[in-house]
Amino acid sequence: MTRKKTTVVCIFILALFICFVSGIARAEQKDQPVYPDPEKWVTPTPNKKYTIGVCVPMMGAPFWRNTSYGVFSQAEKLNLALLYYDAGGFAYLEKQIKQVEDLIERKADAIIICAISSKGTIEVMERAASKGIVAMNFVSRTYSDKIASAVLDDDYRIGSIEAEYVGKKLNGKGKGIMLSGPAGVDWAMNRAKGFRETLAKKYPGIKVLAEKWCEPNIAVPQKIMDDLLLTFPNMQFCYAAADGMSMGAANAVRAARKLGQVLITTASFSPEGADYLKKGYISMNVGESPILEGSWAIDVAVKILNGEKYPKLVYVPNPPFTKENMDKPEFTKYIKYQWAPKGWRVPSF
Repeated sequence: MTRKKTTVVCIFILALFICFVSGIARAEQKDQPVYPDPEKWVTPTPNKKYTIGVCVPMMGAPFWRNTSYGVFSQAEKLNLALLYYDAGGFAYLEKQIKQVEDLIERKADAIIICAISSKGTIEVMERAASKGIVAMNFVSRTYSDKIASAVLDDDYRIGSIEAEYVGKKLNGKGKGIMLSGPAGVDWAMNRAKGFRETLAKKYPGIKVLAEKWCEPNIAVPQKIMDDLLLTFPNMQFCYAAADGMSMGAANAVRAARKLGQVLITTASFSPEGADYLKKGYISMNVGESPILEGSWAIDVAVKILNGEKYPKLVYVPNPPFTKENMDKPEFTKYIKYQWAPKGWRVPSF
């Protein structure tokens, strides 16, 4: 090949490479998450009365009462028809799939689910999208490019925040355990990953002795923690993926008369969890802003159905609450996004 031809080929390959990199950059930019200011969020006006189907894994944790308030209050505010389904727990994937199938049969305009399984819900949500239904996630993702949008916590960051707290409080040296939530669920896996990777990178002197996956309620983690306290009596910290789990862990620590010896961090910041924080049973609780997850998911679905511009991925605020900061104005301003009004109950569905 002549030098001239070689130069032309090199220029051509370089041009292709630039186009390829530019294309990746544009794709990445398109899928970049947004972190909206709640005070500046604009609620859309529906073009008509849409029917929105919402599927949640369970109602047995405080988080879901608060998330449900966001869903129901926003649907009522926008005069939407709401179809609400509870699978009864993270073990009931097949039930959730059947619920989505029912929503497809009922010709819902949009289906918003917290996926019990990030992979196990792919086929049914893609089937919904193929029928012209807006397929969305909130709280936990379905791993499919057919999902129009997702409203989530930055779960990796939540795990990282917990790791930073543990690392600093233990001065970079210690040992403990992880209660990582339901196995195979997007939010739980990302939080655990954020916790593990942040410790490995910034606090290598802190060791995880055991990691257990379980339902995010109180009873099961309490039993697991009872056993782990016997196996590892000198543990110094407990990472919990959600605050129902941390309450169970704290109950076990108190029963073992080890209060103050085990640092417990968690997320969700329910009123029940806040009480444990005030009493010193839990050390840090990252707010998940569940009301925003519910209400913003409804808003994004309406935006899509209206044909308006919408974000592909929305992250809600995640303020880290401690006993020392929870009454300070810069943190109390976020509480209205965490808790349903006192006495509110999920309507029959």
